[in-house]
Amino acid sequence: MQIVQTDATRRLLALHAIKEVVSNCSHGQLETVAEVVWTPLFENSDNSEEATRNVASASLGKLAAINPSRYLGQLRAKLHDRSPAVRATVLSAMRYTLADISSEYDDQLSPLVPEFLSLMNDQDLV
Repeated sequence: MQIVQTDATRRLLALHAIKEVVSNCSHGQLETVAEVVWTPLFENSDNSEEATRNVASASLGKLAAINPSRYLGQLRAKLHDRSPAVRATVLSAMRYTLADISSEYDDQLSPLVPEFLSLMNDQDLV
């Protein structure tokens, strides 16, 4: 996390390492680090580098799928961020949440899908 926050030259590599941790940890293990990585991942979503945003969004989506009651609302709140890069990151993160197939998750996600799809009419489609 220190490298992500302080070293721009190695930030992408550090984000890839975080993505691997998020992708390969058990739910129980991930819950202990989720809060620590959530904010720095979002801070990197307002980055001009698409690769950085994509890696951050994959991790954000996985975290949202693991704890939807905590993180789906936070993703939803960022849908209206003034930065197009943040909005794009949120939409990309949602793509990673769709792999979760639990009925509890589906119940929480289904009311939000139309709002996320509203980004198709965003002013900045790039």
